[in-house]
Amino acid sequence: MSQKNDYEYRVATPAEGYAFLRLVVSHIGDAEAARSLPDEPAFFYLGHEQWCGEAAVATHHGVTVGVATLFFDGLMRRGPPTLATLYVLPEHRSAGIGSRLLRMALERFAARGRTPVRVDAATEAMHRRLEELPPDLRGQVKETASYRWGDLRLDWESDLRP
Repeated sequence: MSQKNDYEYRVATPAEGYAFLRLVVSHIGDAEAARSLPDEPAFFYLGHEQWCGEAAVATHHGVTVGVATLFFDGLMRRGPPTLATLYVLPEHRSAGIGSRLLRMALERFAARGRTPVRVDAATEAMHRRLEELPPDLRGQVKETASYRWGDLRLDWESDLRP
């Protein structure tokens, strides 16, 4: 793991975001899905178009190691503002990258007046990150979660405003 000051955080170009998406899809074990993604950087295409307004990235010595995708007008340009992806490569986890990307994303949503932000807390780590946000940022989040056990699907939503 590298030191925290070895990372750069910034808004990604569409080509960078798309290249990282391919890496994530192949990294989570779906090499076939990664190969089936279109060659052009349509900016986050997974089975159907999901146009991403922006992506925040963390880079380490010029290599993208984390991403947060910001959908200012909701997924597929419908619905509430949504933070759809927050992913850090396993070898760079526990360095505060995900928390920093989350804060950066929420600040960019707020700067555009696009709050509250829907955030899917599908993992315990994400739920913990949301709970650890300062009150001003936590108040901008509408936490959702969706879990599936066989035929049973459980969805819920909570407002994190104090």
